[in-house]
Amino acid sequence: MIINNDKRIGNVIFIVEGKKTESKIIRDVFNKIFGFTVYQNNKKEDLINLKKEKDKYSKIFIIINEKPQLSTELNETMYIENIFQKLVSYNLNPYESAIYYIFDRDYNDINVINTLINKLSNSRENDNFDLHGLLLLSYPCIESFYMNCRKDHIDVSKSAQLKSYVRQRRYKNINKELLLNGINEFMRIIDEELGIHFSINDLDSFQKVNLSIFEQNETYFNETNCFKILSLFFMSLIDLGLIEFNE
Repeated sequence: MIINNDKRIGNVIFIVEGKKTESKIIRDVFNKIFGFTVYQNNKKEDLINLKKEKDKYSKIFIIINEKPQLSTELNETMYIENIFQKLVSYNLNPYESAIYYIFDRDYNDINVINTLINKLSNSRENDNFDLHGLLLLSYPCIESFYMNCRKDHIDVSKSAQLKSYVRQRRYKNINKELLLNGINEFMRIIDEELGIHFSINDLDSFQKVNLSIFEQNETYFNETNCFKILSLFFMSLIDLGLIEFNE
């Protein structure tokens, strides 16, 4: 895998559940690796904008959703309607942007997640849903990104365990070497440990691969009471062409 710093990506919207760690990881990756700078935070700090000085056509928007995590009380239709209203209030056109939903796995309702995986399968176009986007889970939580980058392996059943482990080891930094470590480890876990093979063409409709990863990790959790630590945030970088497969 190689990093492509010159890729023009257009408008990109990340919708995250957590207010600190998720947005920090996204900011750090795009700032420290791809040269984007934060140029605007709104007063509520639930919208963060990043731009690239040498590329006025590439912009990153991080939206921190104030609604609770998905559950039986907040179904997928209500959630998407809330997101759409939020985008409109920020004058963002969802139909001219790539959209990624960054969720933690462990506290979300299985049935709702399963439904959204089937509906949110392409970052820029979904024919079977009112609002496009690609759902990207972290198992069990977003801190798995740091673990993949460090190629660190532990058994955890809850996000609190992983958060504590990452905090104690001060893993919260990123550079190009660590990012490449992470993407290669991410690909290795999917291929060797979960037995799932995919190519760049699968991103045209990521539903099948995404569902396979979800089901395999659910099976692993049911058998061991632990998750395969895995961050699908890496998939957004592959989808945007910022990380490329070697020829």
